[in-house]
Amino acid sequence: MIDKKIDPLQNAQQAIKIVRENASYLSDEKPTFSKVAFNMKESEVAGPIEYVDPEKGKQYAIIKCVNRVEEKQLLYNDVQRTIRDEFIKSYGKKITEAVHNQLRSKYTVNIFRDVLKHNLSLMGI
Repeated sequence: MIDKKIDPLQNAQQAIKIVRENASYLSDEKPTFSKVAFNMKESEVAGPIEYVDPEKGKQYAIIKCVNRVEEKQLLYNDVQRTIRDEFIKSYGKKITEAVHNQLRSKYTVNIFRDVLKHNLSLMGI
């Protein structure tokens, strides 16, 4: 249950911290490839690189760097939407459930079966 007001700035700062600490979850790429790829020059080919596929076992790959994008410090405005979306994805269900529980405990639900039956019959149900 939510027992305090949500501070958007504090939550955004917490979301940024979570994203920084868990940045590897954003990529499906195995660390083996990224270690090699980040040290390559444009048009350079590397491999064979051995890796283990969970379904196929030991595999080999050859990779080519087709484009390099230099690292840069992102501004908050550049990542604001991503942070918001990640926060909603991570905490949206939890917050929604807490709000529903809070509303259920605060308000009584009255079902007027005669009105419901009438409206359903008008809809052909």
